[in-house]
Amino acid sequence: MTIAPSTPTTVASAFLDTVARIPDRVAVRTLDGDVSYTWAEFAERVARAAGALRAQGVGRGDTVALLLTNRPELWVADLAITMLGATTCPLYVTLPPNDVEYVVADAGARLIVTERALVAGTRDTQVPVVVIEDGLSGEPIDLQAAAAAIDPASITTLIYTSGTTARPKGVELTHASVVASLAGWGTSNDYDSIVRIISWLPTAHVMDRVLHYSMALLKGYETTTCPDPREIARYLAAVHPHLFIAVPRVWEKLKAGVEAALAAQPAERRHAAEAAIAAGAQRVRLLEAGQPVPPELEAGVARADAALFAGLRERLGLDEVTMAGTGAAPIARDVLEFFHAIGVELLQGYALSESGCLGAVGRPGDMRLGSVGHVHDGLEVRLAHDGEILFRGASVMAGYHGNPEATREAIDADGWLHTGDLGTLDADGTLHSGDIGTFDDEGYLSIVDRKKELIITAGGKNISPARVESELKAASPLIAHACAVGDRRPYLTALLVLEPGADPVAIPSAIDAANRRLARVEQIKRYTILDEQWVPGGPELTPTQKLKRRSVLTRHAAEIDAMYAAA
Repeated sequence: MTIAPSTPTTVASAFLDTVARIPDRVAVRTLDGDVSYTWAEFAERVARAAGALRAQGVGRGDTVALLLTNRPELWVADLAITMLGATTCPLYVTLPPNDVEYVVADAGARLIVTERALVAGTRDTQVPVVVIEDGLSGEPIDLQAAAAAIDPASITTLIYTSGTTARPKGVELTHASVVASLAGWGTSNDYDSIVRIISWLPTAHVMDRVLHYSMALLKGYETTTCPDPREIARYLAAVHPHLFIAVPRVWEKLKAGVEAALAAQPAERRHAAEAAIAAGAQRVRLLEAGQPVPPELEAGVARADAALFAGLRERLGLDEVTMAGTGAAPIARDVLEFFHAIGVELLQGYALSESGCLGAVGRPGDMRLGSVGHVHDGLEVRLAHDGEILFRGASVMAGYHGNPEATREAIDADGWLHTGDLGTLDADGTLHSGDIGTFDDEGYLSIVDRKKELIITAGGKNISPARVESELKAASPLIAHACAVGDRRPYLTALLVLEPGADPVAIPSAIDAANRRLARVEQIKRYTILDEQWVPGGPELTPTQKLKRRSVLTRHAAEIDAMYAAA
């Protein structure tokens, strides 16, 4: 007899309900199967890891930092911390040591759990370090008693997210907020039909944290962990997951790989494949417009699906996917059309770390390319006087850790989260949230712009340009002004203005010095030195010498395009 999942109140109770329901199914594994835990084995390892951490002094209300790649041992350590009533603080493994030190100190972590290859990243910290390869096993705790003692209002995790200031802020997510987010997502698709997933984003990314890790604990998925996100295409083709959510850059690369393979085919086969994809795209555009598809086109696409598209989906590993999604950055329409054309319904979504990864998402069968769809159940949405989108709901963060001033700026006295993104109301006065955008008569959101100055790369990484620019200027007194560039781009570049009379020969070493203090995704790959001076009150600077970013990007569009054309 199949036991239906209960309605949990904490991450811990969700996990234990799943262990009781499907103890012998695989919970988490590596791709090669060398490490594979059933739910019962997973629980046993969690109990022993919690015992080892308790022996290290970890208890209720403490924070433990995790500097680990995405691997089964990470899941064990993470959940062990949770079972002790403590707070996890996952760190990006690409952070430089100075940033690891900052986050660990800001979070008040009493311990860092890491792996041998990453120990060097903890060198600037002043807290004890536990290396996962040395073993994390002690006297097992009573998981049932531990879960029963956890308050749903307690903080389960700290997600450090880049803001518009130079330093990241710790988003506090409670057990209740994570459970509320899972409930909201659960109404947007049939998550109960999913069995296999890949957890491949860093666990410090809220998308992986909620939609992979936490959803797996609730639903009982078989999760294959991928320690290197650059390997996701290989994992995808091997696992054939039922749920696959990725940033636009991954979908762009998958599309490019298919096109490269087709380009290598003999001319006749290549032309036939291109014609089939074009026909599929035409069908998609007609369906989106609500227009009838001619019978001959429908039949032709059906033949192409059997002869070509089904094989493409299988080779990509998308042949069994029931939900394919993208978010975290804008995605080009031609990428969306391509995947819809070959039979992969790629849905767009929008959420914030601060909203607990709940926001808006497209619904299966409700086609509107370029739209992030409608607001999730469980969220109230309204517009501020300036058009800023506001959220209110149980999934919203408790606040920014140790930063009451920033919390008050983000969440007003009535509990509304100010997203920093702008929107407009649709014709019937309802609002369906997303990034800055407009709404058509049916309530679909189309992305136009952002109020925030955050750079969101093509890979979906949120980067504070102010932080990058401050590191550039700090690296050399010769750099008077810097403007980081990279929104919707594959990597960061910079426009530089030097002090009068400065010798540009010294600039390459300054860039190298700044990059050593920046995370990999923040590092400057190319730069252009502008032969001009920026003055306060001019086109590039305010009277108080703040950067007029949009003006700079517009005035120097040619130089920016040249840096990316050189790739």
